[in-house]
Amino acid sequence: MLATGADISLAKKLGLVTTTQADALAIRGYVHSDLQIESLIFSFETAILPGYAWIFPLPSGVYNVGFGVFGKSAASGVNLREYLNKFLGSFPLAQELLRYGEFVSEPKGARLRCGFRGSIPIAFDGKVMLIGENIGTTFQATGEGIGKAMESGLLAADLAANFLISGDEGFLLQYPQLLNAELKPKYRGYQIAERCLSVPWIADLVARRANRSLFILDSLRGIVNETSDPDQVFSLKGIIKSFVS
Repeated sequence: MLATGADISLAKKLGLVTTTQADALAIRGYVHSDLQIESLIFSFETAILPGYAWIFPLPSGVYNVGFGVFGKSAASGVNLREYLNKFLGSFPLAQELLRYGEFVSEPKGARLRCGFRGSIPIAFDGKVMLIGENIGTTFQATGEGIGKAMESGLLAADLAANFLISGDEGFLLQYPQLLNAELKPKYRGYQIAERCLSVPWIADLVARRANRSLFILDSLRGIVNETSDPDQVFSLKGIIKSFVS
């Protein structure tokens, strides 16, 4: 199994990469601060759409702080560090975080490919199986990829175990079909969310409703945690429901 994360150089040498174009760009670093933040913080600014900045609390007073863009902005390229610095200098909570703390790691950027796009998942009669970011398991709109990367690894490991037990290479060759059947359908809602967040007035509407609707707020949390479908929010039904719950 090939699991090299966002580094696709080995997959390219094996001829398994069909496109190197990034679907998203992100930069993140870690801050240690005495300020206590318990919630996941997202900042959507019209000037940086389609994209967002974040502050995620971790154990021991450490915070994951970053900025990411997707869609056309990722394709054309942006200065991630410039936007991150703008967020750190203008967002009140980010200012407070650094007032009582400092970066403990240099912010680093990465190119992300999303939605199972850009790679061939299996080659050499099943002897090589790509998992995780090698096959674009990152979700559009959120940039979250750990959960689905692990799921693709478990799927590949189960097939490899069955092959080792039975000697039947047919198990290995099932990998692309199982990816399409079990994992890929979960990405539809995130594709819709990405398109919606690329439109400033829709992103603004969702942000305003999140401040007034517990349903929207809980659904957005669930999207990040992979416990709810983006269709719950990014649909006419979802917006209507936000006005009554």
